Amino acid sequence: MIKAGLKPLVPDSRDFTMGALYPKLPLPEHDFVVATPLEIKDQGDSDFCTAFATTAVSEDQEMNILSPEYQFAKTKQLLGDPTAWGADLRTACKSAVVFGSLSKSFSPYSLEKNGREFTANWLNWEKTLDAWASLHKKQSYVAVTGWYDLFDDIRSTMWHFRNERRSVVTGCLWRFEWNQNAVISKEYSTDGVPHAFKIFGQKTIDGVPHLVAQLSNGKEIGDQGLFYFPREVVNKEFTFGTFTFIDLPRETAEWRINNGTKITDNWIMTLYKVAKSKLLAYKREFYFLLRTV
Repeated sequence: MIKAGLKPLVPDSRDFTMGALYPKLPLPEHDFVVATPLEIKDQGDSDFCTAFATTAVSEDQEMNILSPEYQFAKTKQLLGDPTAWGADLRTACKSAVVFGSLSKSFSPYSLEKNGREFTANWLNWEKTLDAWASLHKKQSYVAVTGWYDLFDDIRSTMWHFRNERRSVVTGCLWRFEWNQNAVISKEYSTDGVPHAFKIFGQKTIDGVPHLVAQLSNGKEIGDQGLFYFPREVVNKEFTFGTFTFIDLPRETAEWRINNGTKITDNWIMTLYKVAKSKLLAYKREFYFLLRTV
């Protein structure tokens, strides 16, 4: 039986969104994968799924097998309690921005050898390892929402940034019966556990596009550890957040959003939008002063 570890995501207006930073992106022209998985891992009976999923996404960009144990410890450092169950996807992504990700070859610990309680406690990891992890540090993470339904937001984002190998981390209430078939059915029971995983491509099955998911439960389930989600299930069940990493400093992203500019705007359009934003701000301030006189 799959063990999980995904906690619900509390809404936060400070999250950057793809729709705020980019214009409407095109949908895929054909099936694709962002990158072939470097390794299908197995989290065993741990609650490390957010770290396994987040490092799997980072691995696509870094082309380096990373340590989910280190990632979970750093996620727990941000949350403040190594003994508490699981984590949410926002904090897991934040750990890759604040600390980075540690190459598996540099990791002195593993779940198999050292167990959950030891590896989850950040105090057990030498601080010198943070310097190595910083080599794989991300600049920002962004919520994958903006132009379409969630299914199309995910695949349009991956398709547009496929050359940058941007896959997506997300999660849902994983139904136990899904373990029996790699192609997720549109009809299923209510019994399951919250589980995080990676989405990294599109595959058409019987003429219908599906999103390709990489789990962290070994190769004995699904299609060698992979599963295929139809639109209806994605839109209904992916309610724990959906994020990807971007090579854009947080300060730059905030400035663009606050001034209503898109990353793809040239300098002339950026200048125009900034001037328009400032003018509207001055007008609002002027009318406010008039009302208070």
